[in-house]
This record gives sequence, C-alpha cells and structure tokens, in this order.
Amino acid sequence: MFPVIVEGKGKIVIGDNATLSKRSKLLCGQSGKIDIKENFFIAPGACLTVSPNGEFIGGSNIEISENSRLIVSGKWTIGDRVYIANSANIFARERITDQPSLSIGSNTYIGDNALLDLTDSISIGSNVALGAFCIIYTHDHKYEKEKPAPWKGAMKKAPITIEDGAWIGSRVTILPGVTIGEKSIIAAGAVVTKDVEPYTLVGGVPAKIIKHL
Repeated sequence: MFPVIVEGKGKIVIGDNATLSKRSKLLCGQSGKIDIKENFFIAPGACLTVSPNGEFIGGSNIEISENSRLIVSGKWTIGDRVYIANSANIFARERITDQPSLSIGSNTYIGDNALLDLTDSISIGSNVALGAFCIIYTHDHKYEKEKPAPWKGAMKKAPITIEDGAWIGSRVTILPGVTIGEKSIIAAGAVVTKDVEPYTLVGGVPAKIIKHL
C-alpha cells in the first residue's frame, strides 16, 4: 500500500516543506485545482477531494488533521494558519447542481468532528474558533403533509456567515441563513436559528441573548 495517494486529471501545486502523511489522499478531478502555499500538512487518514472544476486555494501553514474529509465542489479559499482538527467533515450534504463556495480566514480553528454542510455557501472569518462536534447546516426541508416523512419535503437552503473573531462553543448547531456577528460568543450546546449581533453572548435552544459584551 502506498503511503500517500495523489491522483486525478486536475492541477496540484503545493509549496515548500509540505508533509503528506501515510494514508492521506489528495484527489483532483478534471479541470480541478489544488493550489496551497508552504508548510502544508495533511495527517494520516485525511482526504482532500476536489471535484471536476472545483478549486482549493490555500495559504501557508494549513493543517488537515487525522481522518478529516473535505470534498470541494465549488471554490474554496483558505487563509494562513488554518487548523482543521480530527475527523472534521466538510462537504455538501445534499445533491447540488451549483458550486457553493467556502472561505475561511487566517488563524481560524475548526474543531474535532465538526460538520460543515456546503449545500450552500459558508463564509468564516479570521480568528474564529469552532468547537468540537459543531454542526453548520445550510439546508433544510419544507414540511409537506403529503410527503411520507417531514425530511422528504422540498429542499430549501441559505448561506451562513461567521464573522471575524467569533467563538463558537462545542456542540453548537447553526441553521441555514444565519449570520454570527464579529467577536460574538455562542455558548456550548446552543442551537442558533437567527442572526447574532456582534459582541454578544448567546446560548440555549433556541439561542437567545445572555448579555452584550
């Protein structure tokens, strides 16, 4: 078994001092592009897949930790010193015909077992901390009585924005269309169903204002 799998008909460019660990994978489809600056690290069992015509544009000192799975269907732009912890899953959770984007600013941390649903676009600013087991969901389903189950209704989706310096506690769920304001704090376990103002602490199910910071 080869220690690293790199394959596909797309273009892969990686800067100096990269570490591609045993059992890691870089897969790049037709007309796809992976372009990452220096000091890139991908850990054992991690997989970065770029679908045809997709783009992964990365800064320096990006780390993708063990067993994380990233599937790029649109254009992703990742800043410097972004850390994606163990077993994170970042991809569209539904079949899509368009190519939603993902942007992550510099010095941002994505926690263990985080799930980012890219059925629609997600924008995450710089200096953001996303705790372990967080869920960011950009799609939902309309409730239709004639359907055999609620989750089989027509899909609806909306983008999510997390602004600079926000701190998202562990096991937080953020639902479609929400904007998390600059330097706000989301308490662990909260379910965020509507926009959060900058410099605000919110918590609970559904999340409500606890105090202004």
